[in-house]
Amino acid sequence: MTETERHYGLHATEEKSAWKLSHIPRAAPALIEALASFLAGGHRVVYVLGNHDREFHFPAVQRSCRAA
Repeated sequence: MTETERHYGLHATEEKSAWKLSHIPRAAPALIEALASFLAGGHRVVYVLGNHDREFHFPAVQRSCRAA
């Protein structure tokens, strides 16, 4: 991570985005557990991409989210 990225945020490459999003389960375990419970109940989540969510496009990020 460069000094500029530390200040402004990571440039959205697949590798950096997967690294960043791999930290979500540790940062928000209650959210992950609630989503897992919701999905296990037969429901589905429809995710609408916003302007800060382009990282979810990367296959490595999608794999990381599914593995969480």
